[in-house]
Amino acid sequence: MEHFRVEPVYTMDTHSGGAHLTLTIGFIFSGVIERAKIESAAKVLAGKWPILGTRLRRPSSDSPALEALIPDAKHASLATTFYVTSKGIHQVESLPTRTSTITTQRLSRNTKLYFDRTQPTIEELISSQSPAFRLHVSCLADSTIFTFSFPHVLMDASGAGSVMRGLISVLEGKEPLDELQEDPWTKLVNTAHPRTDLSLRGWTTYGPCDFMTSAETECMDLEHDGPISQRTVYFPPTEITRLKDQAMAELGALGLEVPFLSSGDVVVAWLYKHFYGDEQYDPERTSRLIYVLDARKRLADAFPPNKVYLKNGYILNVTSKYANCKIRDMTLGEIARLVRELVVEGSKPDTVLDHLQWKHDHAGEVQVPVPAGERVLCE
Repeated sequence: MEHFRVEPVYTMDTHSGGAHLTLTIGFIFSGVIERAKIESAAKVLAGKWPILGTRLRRPSSDSPALEALIPDAKHASLATTFYVTSKGIHQVESLPTRTSTITTQRLSRNTKLYFDRTQPTIEELISSQSPAFRLHVSCLADSTIFTFSFPHVLMDASGAGSVMRGLISVLEGKEPLDELQEDPWTKLVNTAHPRTDLSLRGWTTYGPCDFMTSAETECMDLEHDGPISQRTVYFPPTEITRLKDQAMAELGALGLEVPFLSSGDVVVAWLYKHFYGDEQYDPERTSRLIYVLDARKRLADAFPPNKVYLKNGYILNVTSKYANCKIRDMTLGEIARLVRELVVEGSKPDTVLDHLQWKHDHAGEVQVPVPAGERVLCE
Protein backbone atom coordinates (compact mmCIF):
# COMPACT_ATOMS: atom_id res chain seq x y z
CA MET A 1 0.00 0.00 0.00
CA GLU A 2 1.25 3.43 -0.90
CA HIS A 3 2.47 5.61 1.96
CA PHE A 4 2.69 2.56 4.30
CA ARG A 5 5.73 0.65 5.52
CA VAL A 6 5.52 -3.01 6.56
CA GLU A 7 6.74 -4.24 9.93
CA PRO A 8 6.42 -7.71 11.44
CA VAL A 9 4.44 -8.08 14.64
CA TYR A 10 7.30 -8.98 16.98
CA THR A 11 7.50 -11.98 19.28
CA MET A 12 6.91 -9.92 22.42
CA ASP A 13 3.83 -8.33 20.89
CA THR A 14 2.18 -11.66 20.10
CA HIS A 15 0.88 -12.53 23.58
CA SER A 16 -0.42 -15.80 22.22
CA GLY A 17 -3.00 -16.45 24.92
CA GLY A 18 -4.58 -13.03 24.38
CA ALA A 19 -3.48 -12.12 20.87
CA HIS A 20 -7.06 -12.37 19.58
CA LEU A 21 -8.41 -9.79 22.04
CA THR A 22 -9.54 -6.29 21.20
CA LEU A 23 -9.45 -4.08 24.30
CA THR A 24 -11.20 -0.83 25.16
CA ILE A 25 -10.24 1.65 27.87
CA GLY A 26 -12.35 4.67 28.76
CA PHE A 27 -11.30 7.93 30.41
CA ILE A 28 -13.92 10.30 31.85
CA PHE A 29 -12.98 13.97 32.23
CA SER A 30 -15.11 16.63 33.86
CA GLY A 31 -15.71 19.67 31.70
CA VAL A 32 -16.44 20.21 28.03
CA ILE A 33 -13.80 20.11 25.29
CA GLU A 34 -14.65 21.47 21.87
CA ARG A 35 -14.97 18.85 19.15
CA ALA A 36 -12.80 20.84 16.71
CA LYS A 37 -9.95 20.93 19.25
CA ILE A 38 -10.18 17.17 19.77
CA GLU A 39 -10.12 16.51 16.02
CA SER A 40 -7.10 18.77 15.61
CA ALA A 41 -5.28 17.14 18.55
CA ALA A 42 -5.92 13.63 17.19
CA LYS A 43 -4.48 14.70 13.82
CA VAL A 44 -1.37 16.19 15.45
CA LEU A 45 -0.83 13.12 17.63
CA ALA A 46 -1.11 10.70 14.69
CA GLY A 47 1.45 12.76 12.80
CA LYS A 48 3.76 12.51 15.80
CA TRP A 49 3.07 8.81 16.36
CA PRO A 50 2.17 7.29 12.93
CA ILE A 51 1.72 3.87 14.54
CA LEU A 52 -1.78 5.11 15.51
CA GLY A 53 -2.78 4.76 11.84
CA THR A 54 -1.70 1.10 11.67
CA ARG A 55 -3.58 -1.54 9.72
CA LEU A 56 -3.07 -5.31 10.01
CA ARG A 57 -2.53 -7.91 7.32
CA ARG A 58 -1.13 -11.40 6.81
CA PRO A 59 1.84 -11.88 4.47
CA SER A 60 -0.13 -14.58 2.60
CA SER A 61 -3.54 -16.22 2.78
CA ASP A 62 -2.15 -19.39 4.38
CA SER A 63 0.16 -17.67 6.88
CA PRO A 64 -0.77 -17.23 10.58
CA ALA A 65 1.80 -14.44 10.96
CA LEU A 66 0.77 -10.82 11.25
CA GLU A 67 2.25 -7.71 9.69
CA ALA A 68 1.64 -4.11 10.65
CA LEU A 69 1.14 -1.53 7.91
CA ILE A 70 2.29 1.78 9.39
CA PRO A 71 1.66 4.99 7.42
CA ASP A 72 4.19 7.76 7.05
CA ALA A 73 3.68 10.78 9.28
CA LYS A 74 2.16 12.91 6.52
CA HIS A 75 -0.62 10.42 5.80
CA ALA A 76 -1.19 9.06 9.33
CA SER A 77 -4.54 9.55 11.04
CA LEU A 78 -6.24 8.21 14.15
CA ALA A 79 -9.74 6.96 13.36
CA THR A 80 -12.04 9.11 15.53
CA THR A 81 -15.81 9.05 16.02
CA PHE A 82 -18.07 11.25 18.15
CA TYR A 83 -21.26 10.96 20.16
CA VAL A 84 -22.86 14.25 21.20
CA THR A 85 -25.65 14.81 23.71
CA SER A 86 -27.00 17.76 25.66
CA LYS A 87 -27.39 15.61 28.79
CA GLY A 88 -24.99 15.40 31.72
CA ILE A 89 -22.96 12.36 32.79
CA HIS A 90 -25.33 11.32 35.60
CA GLN A 91 -28.28 11.38 33.19
CA VAL A 92 -26.74 8.95 30.71
CA GLU A 93 -24.35 6.76 32.71
CA SER A 94 -24.31 4.89 36.01
CA LEU A 95 -21.10 5.55 37.96
CA PRO A 96 -19.71 3.76 41.04
CA THR A 97 -21.17 4.97 44.32
CA ARG A 98 -18.72 6.08 46.97
CA THR A 99 -19.39 4.11 50.12
CA SER A 100 -17.81 3.95 53.57
CA THR A 101 -17.19 0.20 53.32
CA ILE A 102 -15.96 -2.15 50.61
CA THR A 103 -18.89 -2.74 48.27
CA THR A 104 -19.52 -4.79 45.15
CA GLN A 105 -21.65 -2.84 42.67
CA ARG A 106 -23.28 -3.93 39.45
CA LEU A 107 -23.30 -1.16 36.87
CA SER A 108 -25.13 -1.06 33.57
CA ARG A 109 -22.97 0.64 30.97
CA ASN A 110 -24.36 2.90 28.25
CA THR A 111 -22.43 1.48 25.31
CA LYS A 112 -23.18 4.48 23.05
CA LEU A 113 -20.74 6.47 25.18
CA TYR A 114 -17.87 4.10 24.39
CA PHE A 115 -18.51 2.54 20.97
CA ASP A 116 -19.88 3.70 17.67
CA ARG A 117 -20.31 0.07 16.60
CA THR A 118 -19.52 -3.44 17.80
CA GLN A 119 -15.92 -4.38 18.43
CA PRO A 120 -14.30 -5.90 15.32
CA THR A 121 -12.28 -9.07 15.65
CA ILE A 122 -8.68 -9.32 14.48
CA GLU A 123 -9.81 -11.18 11.36
CA GLU A 124 -12.39 -8.48 10.59
CA LEU A 125 -9.73 -5.79 10.92
CA ILE A 126 -7.53 -7.73 8.50
CA SER A 127 -10.22 -8.48 5.91
CA SER A 128 -11.63 -4.93 5.90
CA GLN A 129 -8.22 -3.22 6.14
CA SER A 130 -9.77 -1.00 8.82
CA PRO A 131 -7.61 1.08 11.18
CA ALA A 132 -6.48 -1.02 14.12
CA PHE A 133 -6.71 1.84 16.63
CA ARG A 134 -9.91 3.81 17.21
CA LEU A 135 -10.81 6.77 19.39
CA HIS A 136 -14.45 7.36 20.35
CA VAL A 137 -15.32 10.65 22.03
CA SER A 138 -18.57 11.38 23.85
CA CYS A 139 -19.25 15.09 24.30
CA LEU A 140 -21.67 15.61 27.19
CA ALA A 141 -23.07 18.77 28.78
CA ASP A 142 -20.67 18.52 31.71
CA SER A 143 -18.10 15.86 30.77
CA THR A 144 -16.00 14.45 27.97
CA ILE A 145 -15.39 10.71 27.62
CA PHE A 146 -12.45 9.41 25.59
CA THR A 147 -12.56 5.73 24.71
CA PHE A 148 -9.57 4.09 23.04
CA SER A 149 -9.93 0.66 21.40
CA PHE A 150 -6.97 -1.41 20.26
CA PRO A 151 -5.95 -4.99 19.39
CA HIS A 152 -3.91 -6.49 22.21
CA VAL A 153 -1.49 -7.95 19.68
CA LEU A 154 -0.29 -4.39 18.96
CA MET A 155 -0.55 -2.61 22.31
CA ASP A 156 -1.07 -3.04 26.05
CA ALA A 157 -2.98 -0.93 28.57
CA SER A 158 0.08 1.13 29.43
CA GLY A 159 0.52 2.01 25.76
CA ALA A 160 -3.14 3.06 25.66
CA GLY A 161 -2.53 5.24 28.70
CA SER A 162 0.40 6.85 26.89
CA VAL A 163 -1.86 7.61 23.93
CA MET A 164 -4.32 9.37 26.21
CA ARG A 165 -1.57 11.34 27.96
CA GLY A 166 -0.21 12.32 24.56
CA LEU A 167 -3.64 13.50 23.42
CA ILE A 168 -4.12 15.58 26.57
CA SER A 169 -0.64 17.07 26.12
CA VAL A 170 -1.55 18.23 22.62
CA LEU A 171 -4.86 19.65 23.87
CA GLU A 172 -2.89 21.62 26.47
CA GLY A 173 -0.51 22.96 23.81
CA LYS A 174 2.41 20.76 24.86
CA GLU A 175 4.67 18.59 22.71
CA PRO A 176 4.25 14.81 23.23
CA LEU A 177 7.31 12.63 23.70
CA ASP A 178 9.08 11.10 20.71
CA GLU A 179 8.24 7.46 20.01
CA LEU A 180 10.88 4.79 20.70
CA GLN A 181 11.66 3.51 17.21
CA GLU A 182 13.98 0.55 17.76
CA ASP A 183 12.79 -2.83 19.04
CA PRO A 184 13.97 -3.05 22.67
CA TRP A 185 13.21 -6.76 22.97
CA THR A 186 15.85 -7.85 20.45
CA LYS A 187 18.57 -6.11 22.43
CA LEU A 188 17.32 -7.61 25.70
CA VAL A 189 17.05 -11.16 24.35
CA ASN A 190 20.57 -10.87 22.97
CA THR A 191 21.86 -10.02 26.45
CA ALA A 192 20.15 -13.03 28.06
CA HIS A 193 22.02 -16.24 28.79
CA PRO A 194 20.44 -18.99 26.66
CA ARG A 195 19.46 -22.10 28.61
CA THR A 196 18.12 -25.26 27.05
CA ASP A 197 16.23 -26.18 30.25
CA LEU A 198 14.65 -22.76 30.81
CA SER A 199 11.20 -22.94 32.35
CA LEU A 200 8.96 -20.30 33.88
CA ARG A 201 6.70 -20.99 36.82
CA GLY A 202 3.18 -21.58 35.52
CA TRP A 203 3.96 -20.81 31.88
CA THR A 204 3.23 -23.50 29.33
CA THR A 205 2.16 -23.96 25.72
CA TYR A 206 -1.25 -25.29 24.73
CA GLY A 207 -1.97 -28.11 22.31
CA PRO A 208 -5.32 -29.67 21.26
CA CYS A 209 -5.76 -31.62 24.51
CA ASP A 210 -5.14 -28.51 26.59
CA PHE A 211 -7.82 -26.58 24.72
CA MET A 212 -10.28 -29.42 25.33
CA THR A 213 -9.45 -29.48 29.04
CA SER A 214 -9.85 -25.71 29.25
CA ALA A 215 -13.25 -25.87 27.49
CA GLU A 216 -14.48 -28.63 29.81
CA THR A 217 -13.42 -26.63 32.85
CA GLU A 218 -15.17 -23.55 31.50
CA CYS A 219 -18.40 -25.52 31.14
CA MET A 220 -18.07 -26.77 34.72
CA ASP A 221 -17.53 -23.23 36.01
CA LEU A 222 -20.51 -21.98 34.01
CA GLU A 223 -22.70 -24.67 35.56
CA HIS A 224 -21.67 -23.82 39.13
CA ASP A 225 -21.16 -20.04 38.93
CA GLY A 226 -23.44 -18.96 36.12
CA PRO A 227 -22.48 -16.61 33.28
CA ILE A 228 -19.82 -13.97 33.82
CA SER A 229 -21.13 -10.49 34.56
CA GLN A 230 -19.27 -7.27 35.22
CA ARG A 231 -18.90 -5.99 38.77
CA THR A 232 -17.16 -2.98 40.29
CA VAL A 233 -15.57 -3.47 43.71
CA TYR A 234 -15.20 -0.09 45.43
CA PHE A 235 -12.46 0.32 48.05
CA PRO A 236 -12.70 3.56 50.06
CA PRO A 237 -9.32 4.94 51.22
CA THR A 238 -10.14 4.30 54.89
CA GLU A 239 -10.73 0.62 54.16
CA ILE A 240 -7.44 0.28 52.27
CA THR A 241 -5.63 1.77 55.28
CA ARG A 242 -7.46 -0.67 57.55
CA LEU A 243 -6.50 -3.61 55.33
CA LYS A 244 -2.84 -2.57 55.42
CA ASP A 245 -2.88 -2.34 59.21
CA GLN A 246 -4.66 -5.70 59.47
CA ALA A 247 -2.22 -7.42 57.10
CA MET A 248 0.87 -6.07 58.87
CA ALA A 249 -0.55 -7.11 62.27
CA GLU A 250 -1.27 -10.62 60.99
CA LEU A 251 2.26 -10.98 59.62
CA GLY A 252 3.72 -9.74 62.90
CA ALA A 253 1.71 -12.30 64.86
CA LEU A 254 3.06 -15.07 62.58
CA GLY A 255 6.65 -13.83 62.87
CA LEU A 256 6.79 -13.01 59.17
CA GLU A 257 8.51 -9.87 57.93
CA VAL A 258 7.90 -7.68 54.93
CA PRO A 259 9.41 -4.20 54.39
CA PHE A 260 6.06 -2.68 53.45
CA LEU A 261 2.77 -3.43 51.75
CA SER A 262 1.37 -1.19 49.01
CA SER A 263 -2.29 -0.40 48.51
CA GLY A 264 -2.23 -2.67 45.48
CA ASP A 265 -0.82 -5.56 47.53
CA VAL A 266 -3.69 -5.59 50.02
CA VAL A 267 -6.41 -4.94 47.41
CA VAL A 268 -5.18 -7.87 45.29
CA ALA A 269 -4.91 -10.04 48.42
CA TRP A 270 -8.50 -9.19 49.41
CA LEU A 271 -9.80 -10.02 45.92
CA TYR A 272 -7.85 -13.30 45.72
CA LYS A 273 -9.07 -14.44 49.12
CA HIS A 274 -12.69 -13.57 48.40
CA PHE A 275 -12.78 -14.89 44.84
CA TYR A 276 -11.28 -18.30 45.56
CA GLY A 277 -11.01 -18.67 49.33
CA ASP A 278 -14.79 -18.38 49.63
CA GLU A 279 -15.53 -21.01 46.98
CA GLN A 280 -17.54 -23.92 48.35
CA TYR A 281 -18.08 -26.58 45.70
CA ASP A 282 -14.46 -27.58 44.98
CA PRO A 283 -12.04 -26.84 47.85
CA GLU A 284 -9.17 -28.66 46.08
CA ARG A 285 -9.48 -26.70 42.83
CA THR A 286 -6.24 -24.80 42.19
CA SER A 287 -5.61 -21.27 41.00
CA ARG A 288 -2.72 -18.90 40.49
CA LEU A 289 -2.26 -15.20 40.94
CA ILE A 290 -0.92 -13.29 37.93
CA TYR A 291 0.64 -9.90 38.60
CA VAL A 292 1.28 -7.65 35.62
CA LEU A 293 4.48 -5.60 35.64
CA ASP A 294 5.36 -2.92 33.10
CA ALA A 295 8.82 -3.47 31.62
CA ARG A 296 8.97 0.24 30.74
CA LYS A 297 9.29 1.00 34.46
CA ARG A 298 11.68 -1.86 35.24
CA LEU A 299 14.19 -1.64 32.37
CA ALA A 300 15.11 2.02 31.98
CA ASP A 301 18.10 1.24 29.74
CA ALA A 302 15.87 -0.41 27.15
CA PHE A 303 12.93 1.98 27.64
CA PRO A 304 14.38 5.48 28.22
CA PRO A 305 11.91 7.73 30.09
CA ASN A 306 12.23 10.50 27.50
CA LYS A 307 10.69 8.21 24.83
CA VAL A 308 7.27 6.59 24.60
CA TYR A 309 6.89 2.89 23.76
CA LEU A 310 3.40 2.22 22.43
CA LYS A 311 3.56 -1.54 21.86
CA ASN A 312 3.43 -4.38 24.38
CA GLY A 313 5.66 -3.95 27.41
CA TYR A 314 3.95 -6.08 30.05
CA ILE A 315 5.57 -8.96 31.91
CA LEU A 316 3.22 -11.49 33.52
CA ASN A 317 4.52 -12.96 36.79
CA VAL A 318 2.79 -16.05 38.12
CA THR A 319 2.65 -17.58 41.58
CA SER A 320 2.76 -21.28 42.41
CA LYS A 321 -0.63 -22.95 42.42
CA TYR A 322 -2.83 -22.80 45.53
CA ALA A 323 -5.88 -24.87 46.36
CA ASN A 324 -9.05 -22.99 47.28
CA CYS A 325 -8.95 -24.43 50.78
CA LYS A 326 -5.37 -23.13 51.21
CA ILE A 327 -6.38 -19.62 50.15
CA ARG A 328 -9.32 -19.84 52.56
CA ASP A 329 -7.03 -20.70 55.48
CA MET A 330 -4.36 -18.08 54.70
CA THR A 331 -4.61 -14.70 56.39
CA LEU A 332 -4.94 -11.50 54.38
CA GLY A 333 -1.40 -10.65 55.47
CA GLU A 334 0.04 -13.91 54.15
CA ILE A 335 -1.56 -13.39 50.74
CA ALA A 336 -0.47 -9.72 50.63
CA ARG A 337 3.10 -10.85 51.44
CA LEU A 338 2.84 -13.35 48.57
CA VAL A 339 1.86 -10.50 46.24
CA ARG A 340 4.72 -8.29 47.46
CA GLU A 341 7.28 -11.09 46.95
CA LEU A 342 5.90 -11.71 43.45
CA VAL A 343 6.41 -8.03 42.57
CA VAL A 344 9.95 -7.98 43.97
CA GLU A 345 10.94 -11.21 42.24
CA GLY A 346 9.38 -10.18 38.95
CA SER A 347 11.24 -6.87 38.98
CA LYS A 348 14.68 -8.50 39.02
CA PRO A 349 16.51 -8.13 35.69
CA ASP A 350 17.34 -11.86 35.54
CA THR A 351 13.66 -12.77 35.97
CA VAL A 352 12.65 -10.39 33.19
CA LEU A 353 15.35 -11.73 30.87
CA ASP A 354 14.28 -15.32 31.57
CA HIS A 355 10.73 -14.33 30.66
CA LEU A 356 11.86 -12.75 27.38
CA GLN A 357 14.05 -15.72 26.51
CA TRP A 358 11.22 -18.18 27.16
CA LYS A 359 8.79 -16.26 24.97
CA HIS A 360 11.43 -15.98 22.25
CA ASP A 361 12.12 -19.72 22.41
CA HIS A 362 8.42 -20.55 22.11
CA ALA A 363 7.57 -18.08 19.37
CA GLY A 364 4.71 -19.33 17.21
CA GLU A 365 3.22 -21.50 19.96
CA VAL A 366 0.17 -20.68 22.09
CA GLN A 367 1.82 -19.34 25.25
CA VAL A 368 -0.34 -19.40 28.39
CA PRO A 369 0.69 -18.47 31.95
CA VAL A 370 -1.22 -21.35 33.62
CA PRO A 371 -1.76 -25.04 32.84
CA ALA A 372 -5.13 -26.03 31.41
CA GLY A 373 -7.91 -26.29 33.97
CA GLU A 374 -6.42 -23.89 36.54
CA ARG A 375 -8.06 -20.60 37.39
CA VAL A 376 -6.34 -17.24 37.62
CA LEU A 377 -6.73 -13.84 39.20
CA CYS A 378 -4.97 -11.28 37.03
CA GLU A 379 -4.05 -7.93 38.57
